[in-house]
Amino acid sequence: MAIIGIVGGTGMEGFLPGFAPAAGEATYHVNGTPFSLQIPHLRGEAGPHQVLYLNRHDFAQPPHHRPDTIHAKAYMSFFRQQGAGNVLATSAVGSAHLHIPPGMLVIPSDYMDFTNSDVSLDEGAQYSGMEEPFPLRRYLLRAAEGDKEVTTHGTYVLFKKGPAFETREEVAFLGGLAGRHPLLLGMTVPQEAMLARSLGMAYGCVAVVTNFAAGMGDPISHEGNKDVFASAIPRVQRILRATIDLIE
Repeated sequence: MAIIGIVGGTGMEGFLPGFAPAAGEATYHVNGTPFSLQIPHLRGEAGPHQVLYLNRHDFAQPPHHRPDTIHAKAYMSFFRQQGAGNVLATSAVGSAHLHIPPGMLVIPSDYMDFTNSDVSLDEGAQYSGMEEPFPLRRYLLRAAEGDKEVTTHGTYVLFKKGPAFETREEVAFLGGLAGRHPLLLGMTVPQEAMLARSLGMAYGCVAVVTNFAAGMGDPISHEGNKDVFASAIPRVQRILRATIDLIE
């Protein structure tokens, strides 16, 4: 039995029937300074594996952790301390390409981080190659087979951590840097992926396109993004559940 961590958004946990609320604590050190954080989560078994589910924005209603206040170090440290070797995540993103509209799902294949994300940890941290930043992607792709509204490549761009979205000029700048894959604008995944890798865990993500980037469509609304994300939850849940079954 493997232990799998999942970091999801609000409402995503519904595919885990029978899971029980649990309390936990993450402890970690940064440059010798100790930190600890209580980690409310759901715990249970899915197929052959034990699963720990965290709501990235906390289980409080309404969720109160904005992307710029999320405790990524504590979350990834908690998973590692619980014995997890794999971490799955969901994320809402904006699309910088008209052929990837809101409502599409994307299995990111790479990322760019312009924010110099803080991933400094004393415990077990190591320099790691990131040529393949999402090792669990191969399982996610197999799990998503047959869903015609899933894009199998995309570069997750962390340009800012909020609470504001990108400006038109920032989106135009990023478009000029376009590399191999369509650009997805989000605020969380690269930091989590780097932390997971440095702690020896494999990471993978399902991204939900909730809006076009600034200047490419209607004005961006947080409430509108939440509605689009909510409509995609059943499809994301199916992919996550199938991925759990595939992980060895």
